[in-house]
Amino acid sequence: MVIGEYNPAKRDDLGVICFTNSDLKNLSLQFEDRGALASVMRAGLMRHGDTVTVSILNPEYVFLAYWGEQLNGQEQQLKDMSERIKDIFRPMGKLTPFGGSEKAKNLPHYHYMMMMPYFDDPVELNEFDSFERGLETIRENLNAGKGNTIKVFEQIFPGKEIAVFGVGLWDKEEGEPAFLPVVGESHIANLPYEIILQGKEATMLHGKYRIAIYWPELSMGTLPL
Repeated sequence: MVIGEYNPAKRDDLGVICFTNSDLKNLSLQFEDRGALASVMRAGLMRHGDTVTVSILNPEYVFLAYWGEQLNGQEQQLKDMSERIKDIFRPMGKLTPFGGSEKAKNLPHYHYMMMMPYFDDPVELNEFDSFERGLETIRENLNAGKGNTIKVFEQIFPGKEIAVFGVGLWDKEEGEPAFLPVVGESHIANLPYEIILQGKEATMLHGKYRIAIYWPELSMGTLPL
């Protein structure tokens, strides 16, 4: 099920499609520490003249990075879900990995280098009086384009007080127009950035973790942190 799509950096030659299904959503709920961040997969599209290149996130890469420290016997479920997602795209051609290239054994406790944040070192954005108030405020801010942002998707988990928002970052100085040319436009399948609301607290992954996990080959001189 497609739940959102947009053009990173407002460029007509770049596109991202965000999709999910009920099985993936239910699997993500088995991981209490922001597991819902991996409940939405993405496909990136790049147009070069009359040719369009399609890329996807490697699902198992994302699952291990976000859920690896919390695994408690779900390894086969992760592999099965990953294959189901990749099967959707196999008829389009050979799947070739690119972008994030950390070994599977390193992903559950990944950090870029000493003193850099881990998955469980998120940026705390706000704490609200209630989940409902947080949901209302985030929606209002995104619908108003606050901070030159755009809401690409929202995924609500009824009865769980969990919501995930996909946020396009269109600021010319600090957003996608600024960092995509630096880190590599072919990696757009990891966009958009996410905000997660769990209970009363809204957080997002630290840029020093999230950008590094998808572009681990970048040096400190090129990593836009």
